[in-house]
Amino acid sequence: MKLYGFALIVQEFDDVTADQIYAQCPDTSIGKSNGIMYVAFDRETVSLESVLNTAAADLRQLGISPTRVEMDVPEAAMAS
Repeated sequence: MKLYGFALIVQEFDDVTADQIYAQCPDTSIGKSNGIMYVAFDRETVSLESVLNTAAADLRQLGISPTRVEMDVPEAAMAS
């Protein structure tokens, strides 16, 4: 397995939703960079396609639809 770091760009959400994300996805960091909200992941799996699909599916279960993927995780997420 390989560890992948990436961020899913999302619409803004409230603190309750952030708590739900952390509860469901303990491998995340949530942040905002240049006015854009993201959920950064450090997730281990067999392939890039698999990791992106499972991360997006986890967010969709919480009613969050990612708008795009960024492979360069914002520095703020890496510091947490």
